[in-house]
Amino acid sequence: MSKASVKSAQAPAPKFMRRRANILELDEQLRDELTKKGLSFKWINFQDFKSKGVNSLGFIPYKRESKAPLAELLQTGAPDGYTVKGDLILAVMPKSEHAELKAEMKWRAQRGERYQEEAGAELAESLRRSGIKSKVITGVNDDE
Repeated sequence: MSKASVKSAQAPAPKFMRRRANILELDEQLRDELTKKGLSFKWINFQDFKSKGVNSLGFIPYKRESKAPLAELLQTGAPDGYTVKGDLILAVMPKSEHAELKAEMKWRAQRGERYQEEAGAELAESLRRSGIKSKVITGVNDDE
């Protein structure tokens, strides 16, 4: 039996499996509103924000200008203009600042990788100079 005939013989996926709603997706109206203002968004933990008063990355809760549909207000429980879903609140920052933040985070990650490589090379060199024989272990095998 060919692959094509096997595919056609399979029953289609049940309707509930075809498209599951992502509760963190933004509706088109809100997405357009953020895009027009040049804002990037992120869902942050509302309880952490309330207790600390700030988000460590600099995102701030976003208050909608446009009136949200009634169904959304019922779902989010945020009639005051903030979009809250569960323990998360929608927060924003200007796209230019977000690009700088992403570049800084990438630089920090690369710096950390370089540090690890340099530290490993330095350790290997010191072991070589001291005459200590070492074996590099790249993984753990339970059978040994």
